[in-house]
Amino acid sequence: MVAVNQDFTRGDIQMVKTVFASIIAVAATIFLSIGAAAGATVQHFNLNTPEQCFYKLDYKYCVVSAGEETAVQTASGTFSAAVNASDSWVFSQNATILASGTDSIQEHVLYANDFTILKEYGLYLEQVGQTQKATINLRRAYQINPNDQRVVNAMFEYHLLHRNWDQASAYADRLVQMNADKVKGTLLRWRM
Repeated sequence: MVAVNQDFTRGDIQMVKTVFASIIAVAATIFLSIGAAAGATVQHFNLNTPEQCFYKLDYKYCVVSAGEETAVQTASGTFSAAVNASDSWVFSQNATILASGTDSIQEHVLYANDFTILKEYGLYLEQVGQTQKATINLRRAYQINPNDQRVVNAMFEYHLLHRNWDQASAYADRLVQMNADKVKGTLLRWRM
């Protein structure tokens, strides 16, 4: 969001720390709390920074950030983290504010070595349209169990959609071995 503000007088630069509370942060906190109750290790990281200004000729860009990361690692090696951060910024020339605004980021990350978690999370991400993240989890699930038809099919569909023909062909070959289309690969080859 960018707001041009003419109300400031020459020389005034005001930085406002944004206060940020989102539904995603609450949900992530609940998830992380459950993990903590189950004996997981919880770590909090402060992402706050003091005001920082950068100068180029007669231009000045100032930014201040606020946020935190909460991470949980279970004894089984599953790692989950929630990042919530925001910043406020001002861009000025000769002490005249040209623009100001705020930015925010909310992200949840899951790293697991458990096949079922990787598979189901990957398939979920695929359903909600986050195919890039889905592929990361599904690729890791495939490394653990290359015989799961849903994982192999999801990887085939991803590479087919992105026209990665060599990779799609490799997954198609695997699906043919499984007779996934029930006609010895005829439908799979036709789709390519």
